[in-house]
Amino acid sequence: MKSQVNDNFPIRILGLYAVALVVLFLFFSGVAHFMRSHREGKKLSIPDEKVVAEQLLAEKLTGPRYFKLGESTVETPHPYLSSFQARQQIEGIAKERGLNAEGIKRAEALIDNLTEPPPSRAIGTDRVNVWRLNLALDELP
Repeated sequence: MKSQVNDNFPIRILGLYAVALVVLFLFFSGVAHFMRSHREGKKLSIPDEKVVAEQLLAEKLTGPRYFKLGESTVETPHPYLSSFQARQQIEGIAKERGLNAEGIKRAEALIDNLTEPPPSRAIGTDRVNVWRLNLALDELP
């Protein structure tokens, strides 16, 4: 009978070790899960670079000295103007900037150079990126 107890003794110890390992694994897994979920609540959100750049440009390029965006439509999505809308704003901008006739011609040439065809080539109107236009307008002498 003593031999049976001695034979089962190592199996019992291995069983206890196995249970202890499983309990430790579950404990540390739970701690790791808690720490990860707790850290995610305080995670910093990093804004999209394109959105930030658009906001900064919009802040910089506003006022009566710049071309203004109209309502976004399917034909002219944000941040585009139709070339017709841009030409309608030239007089006010020229007056605000003190441009002479030569300056107005250069502004019209900017509109011509920056005008893009409609993306679908079949539907829509020509369009001008208003931010590129305003940045180029600032570079005029």
